[in-house]
Amino acid sequence: MSETFENMRPRRQNRKPKLAVPFYLALGACLCASLQAQSPDHPVGQSPTAGFTTHNSIVSKAATFLALGDLPGGTFESLALGVSADGSVVVGSGTSAAGKQAFRWSESDGMVALGNPGKVFGQTWAIAASADGSVIVGYGEADAPDWDHHKAFIWTKSSGLHLLATSKKSQRSEAWGVSADGKVVAGDDGEQAFRWDDKNGSVELGILPGRSNSRAIAISTDGSVITGSSYNLPSWDKQEAFVWTREAGIQGLGLLPGGSWSFPNAISPDGFVIAGTADSSSGTSAFRWTRKSGLVRIGQLPEATMTHPASVSADGKVIVGGSYVDRDHATAFIWDEKHGIRSLQAVLEAEYGLKLTGWHLQTASGITPDASAIVGSGTNPAGQQEAFRVVLVSGATYAK
Repeated sequence: MSETFENMRPRRQNRKPKLAVPFYLALGACLCASLQAQSPDHPVGQSPTAGFTTHNSIVSKAATFLALGDLPGGTFESLALGVSADGSVVVGSGTSAAGKQAFRWSESDGMVALGNPGKVFGQTWAIAASADGSVIVGYGEADAPDWDHHKAFIWTKSSGLHLLATSKKSQRSEAWGVSADGKVVAGDDGEQAFRWDDKNGSVELGILPGRSNSRAIAISTDGSVITGSSYNLPSWDKQEAFVWTREAGIQGLGLLPGGSWSFPNAISPDGFVIAGTADSSSGTSAFRWTRKSGLVRIGQLPEATMTHPASVSADGKVIVGGSYVDRDHATAFIWDEKHGIRSLQAVLEAEYGLKLTGWHLQTASGITPDASAIVGSGTNPAGQQEAFRVVLVSGATYAK
């Protein structure tokens, strides 16, 4: 795996991440471009739970763009990392006086921190939500501000945030995906990919032949299909994307022609389509995978050197993510079979009439199954990093 790849990888980074730039993973996922922007402290006297917002709503006849604001305290910086199936709940990480804190955003409540009972964590990131947004998973820093000390968490409306019990073999764990009903979680226990549910607890999914480790990155809505990657440590070589089902176990997705690595970032709700990044003899590219087609290049935006898909629509025909010139310069993209890969902002402005003057949309980290809503992060007109949500009017489609 090249150093260039490692420096620009979003959300599912292999080494210790720069905490100032957690993507999407992002899976994503969680490293977003240009997240170092500083801003004045939030105004004093705000609620300790309700988020500060710019109330920046941009509306056209075809779509509505909403800036989601940030948590109170600290410098202004928020990232959207996931979205519920109906688009009503957005999850991610905002900046408070306590540092990076996982949040849940809704139109009724605004941006609210998930909390930190017992002060188990230093900083936290919410990565994915159940279909109705009532269950959220992610990870936080426990014991030390270090990737090796990440711990997976699960949050519910009834019980709040608590540690997710995974393998005791490793001090590190991360939760990356949750099923639609919130009952199945997928992630990384520090040694292997895991699938967790109340009945069976955490079950390791295996490792591809010739590798030493694996991790799960995304899960289908019913929890029956999981994707992730398997690789060797400590060298991080021979990384290959995989798909797992209970019937077939763990199976490698292969590589692009002439390539040496591949990893996934997203899976369609039905588990039939997987999107990720891989190298090849023609250079690095985003890919789209199905069992019939295998890995197929979907390209990247002009001048980009690395492109990371982050989310896939229900039918697998729309993919969103970020396309990177380098670690600090990215542009959110949208891909569909008819148009190929395009700048999301350019599409919103040219085809949906949104006037996003002063904004630069850097990453799109989530899309609803019906492709009616997209969430992500970008720099706002004040130069601050801010989460956003865009919603199309009823009947509109990005793949028109």
